[in-house]
Amino acid sequence: MRFLLKLGHDNSSGMREFPLAILFTLIMLMAVPVACSAQSIWDDVQTEWDEIHAGNSELYLPLHTWHNRSTYTPQQIANFNENPWGIGYGKGIQDERHNWRGLFVMAFQDSHSQTEWMSGYARTWSLAYGEGWHLGGGYAAVVSLREDVHDYRLPILVVTPLLSVGVGRFTVLLNYVPRVLGAHGDVAFFVGRMSF
Repeated sequence: MRFLLKLGHDNSSGMREFPLAILFTLIMLMAVPVACSAQSIWDDVQTEWDEIHAGNSELYLPLHTWHNRSTYTPQQIANFNENPWGIGYGKGIQDERHNWRGLFVMAFQDSHSQTEWMSGYARTWSLAYGEGWHLGGGYAAVVSLREDVHDYRLPILVVTPLLSVGVGRFTVLLNYVPRVLGAHGDVAFFVGRMSF
């Protein structure tokens, strides 16, 4: 049986389709920790999956995209969309020291106002925290699909640095996307995360 994810309207051939099983497999591969044997890798992935899956539901709201002004020309920036309207969902866990890890999937408008699909695994470690607030740093391992990269057919795999600032159940994540494929990236991506 083949499960497909509809990616949006294509005027020439109806809806685009992407095998959901492939996307899920890529996400899980990005989350695999380094281990000594195939069995211990599988055990670690299964444990991580079970712990995160039992965690909190999380709502993701893309807030802002900032293009590095030293990389792009003023004309390019004037044509870029920096308001990435979209939404996402994830599952995550946070310990008493505000160390967090989670899995997520999002859809939002990219720099060219086209739908971008992103999913992945992220982890932050607490750098500072107090009563009701925290500051953290870590990484995100993501798989992204964009219309301008082979019409959604070539996944972009990237590991990016991640900074988190949170108050109560709300956290703002700052993800800096390095330059990828020579023409994309050098972009800061701000996302709000609400835990339930």
